[in-house]
Parts: sequence; structure tokens; C-alpha cells
Amino acid sequence: ADVIVLNKTDLVDDATLAQVEGVVRALNPRAHLLHTRHGAVSPAEILNTGRFDFEQAGAIIGWLQLPRDVVESEADEYGVTSFVYRAERPFHPARLLDFIESDDGLDAVLRSKGFFWLATRPDDVGYWSQAGKQMVVEYAGSWSGDDEVEETAILAQLNGNGQPHAVLADAPTKEAPHQELVFIGVDLNVTHLRAVLDACLLTDDELISGEWGAYEDDFPEW
Repeated sequence: ADVIVLNKTDLVDDATLAQVEGVVRALNPRAHLLHTRHGAVSPAEILNTGRFDFEQAGAIIGWLQLPRDVVESEADEYGVTSFVYRAERPFHPARLLDFIESDDGLDAVLRSKGFFWLATRPDDVGYWSQAGKQMVVEYAGSWSGDDEVEETAILAQLNGNGQPHAVLADAPTKEAPHQELVFIGVDLNVTHLRAVLDACLLTDDELISGEWGAYEDDFPEW
């Protein structure tokens, strides 16, 4: 969203309104915020504003504000924290799905987004997008950057303007497989969240065995 309307601002005190603004700005720092009462807003402020930028809309690189050498932001005055999870070994699909379905560690997460790597799909870039209780995981390309696979996926996900889906535009193709997930939340227990995600990775023994394709994988087919 390039414009966000905060309605009924007259029904909360200044401290609460400031906290809401802080959370919204952490999730979408580029958006223009409007305060309204009774939903009264001028159409000129929300229609044909010229603020929309297709290349930035949904882009993971733009959404991630932390530099690549920074793992965790300091909590601001409202307790909003950003945390980047990175790893260079694949997730065990069954353990990762258990984590997602159990909500363990995600209860304080407002938004998370990024790319992930499943052991059972070694060349597939997985796209991860979570907002509250809503979670989407889907195919975003191949780590090897196979031209035929990439072309097919891009053609399948063109939008109305003939532009590739932002997921594919940002997909880290032609890179070594890895995990890169960004989490934003209030009062995040980063230590616990990191530990739970680490537990979803393949163990040393599992890596050495090489039998990755035999693991249970109940993620949707891509």
C-alpha cells in the first residue's frame, strides 16, 4: 500500500495512536499515513496519487530495511523489532511445516517474508510471506537459474501490465541455496525464534546421509 488510512483516531489517546503509527511505519516505511474520523477522507488523497511504484510494490529487497551485515534491529520505543534469519543448509520439510502449524515463535510476529530452501526440493527457491495468521509459501524460481524453468514461471505469473510477479523479480536465482527470512514483530523473542528455526534445519547426520529426497514433504506442489 502506498497510502494507509488510520480511521477513528479520535477514539484513542495520543500514546496509543503513536504506537499504532510506529507499528505501521515499521511494516511499511514508504506509505503515507492519513488520520481520519468517521471514515472521512478526500478522494484526492487516496486516488491517483502517483505514489504507486510497481517495482517497489511487494519487493523483498525494498521491504528489508536492515543492511545485509545486520541481523537484528534494536527495538524502538514501541517494542517493534526486525530480525533477519539466515542459514546455509536446507530445512527439513516436516519440521518446518510443524513449526509453521504450531505457531511456536510466530505469535509475536506481525509480518515475515523472504526465501527459503527445502531439502526435498534442492533446486527450488521457496517464497515465504506471512501476515498475522495468513501464510503463503510458493515457488519463486530455481537456485541454478535454469532458463527454461525461469521463463515458464515468469510467463505464468505476469501481471496485468505485462510485468513479472514481484516474487520472481526478487528471487535470488543463480545463487547458492540458502535461507533468508525477515521477521518484524512486537516484543519478539529473537533468541527463541532463531533456536526454533535452527531446529528445522537438517542436522549434521542428515546432511551427510544425502537421502534428502526421502523425507516427508507435505508442502503444496509447486
